[in-house]
Amino acid sequence: EAAARKVYAIELLERPAQQAKALIKSLGLTNKIIVIHGRSQEIELPEKVDVCVSENVGHIGGAEGCDILLNDARRFMKPDGVFIPHRCVTRVAAIQMPDEFLRNPTFAELGAYHAEQSWRSAGYKYDLRLCVTGTSREMLRSTADAFEDIDFTQTAASSYERDVRMKITHSSRIDGLLLWLNLEAGPGETLETLGRNDTWLPVYLPVFYPGIDVSEGDEIIATVRGALAENGLNRDYRIDGRIRRMDGAE
Repeated sequence: EAAARKVYAIELLERPAQQAKALIKSLGLTNKIIVIHGRSQEIELPEKVDVCVSENVGHIGGAEGCDILLNDARRFMKPDGVFIPHRCVTRVAAIQMPDEFLRNPTFAELGAYHAEQSWRSAGYKYDLRLCVTGTSREMLRSTADAFEDIDFTQTAASSYERDVRMKITHSSRIDGLLLWLNLEAGPGETLETLGRNDTWLPVYLPVFYPGIDVSEGDEIIATVRGALAENGLNRDYRIDGRIRRMDGAE
């Protein structure tokens, strides 16, 4: 932003938009940074832009509708415009969670509030995608595959289906699947979120609860489907699969 001639910042919520405008005014940057309040799909910019930086990437890449929003944002761009990040790959692998976590899983206070609000709004309780802290590569029990792969340099499809395969690397127990992001800002510039707590948190899916014993060489074979939710923006996911044992049993 320091080197940009002009920055257009789009903010959906009114209060943050007003706060941002006040801060920009106090810094004397109103001629350089223009905050626009509204939905990005419903606004126009006064000129075409060179770079589009998106913060709508979710803990699972497309969960918050980043690809849908950026498909629409192409109308803002110059022909040689650049998207940052330009690619987002959500990786998936089997994980063994600590016994204490499984015995006493708890929400943080804010997470508990949002879960209750979501359940109340839906009218029933449903399985949640759980963002977890403290995960590390040492907890993985399989190779990783791509759960979702979004190339922002291309127009993204509204839904997708892909096959994934994960080979068990440790004879152990697996409790679920862990999903984490690899964000490519540009060639050779990749941010991986596994093992970090200062960026997007990995997502834990407890699909093997209460845990399954596996042997090195076993393989998880699955199909992942991503489709738009009823609001036409967020994405819902479904994963169906099986474990193929070394002896051929499934």
